[in-house]
Amino acid sequence: MPWELDKPKFKVGDLVKVVEEIDFLACDAVVKPGEIGLVISVDTTDEGYVNYWGFDYMVLIRGRLKLLFFESEIQLYERAIDNPMKDKLNFIFLKH
Repeated sequence: MPWELDKPKFKVGDLVKVVEEIDFLACDAVVKPGEIGLVISVDTTDEGYVNYWGFDYMVLIRGRLKLLFFESEIQLYERAIDNPMKDKLNFIFLKH
């Protein structure tokens, strides 16, 4: 799979979905396909170095696990919002 090595596919703050089961032996955790996480770090250096497999992404899973993923193991999570005004809204304030 070719990667676009000049810039990362995901950025800090993106919600991503895991696309394959991964067994992290070092921390005794198994992440299943479909689990959602938050990108908290993109592994690049000041020199713009990218490892042989592309960018590494530190993803927060289950609110407590910080795990490294390759670009091919995650995809952007986009939840469909069923709202006819979704393209016109910039901000919603909810008062309790």
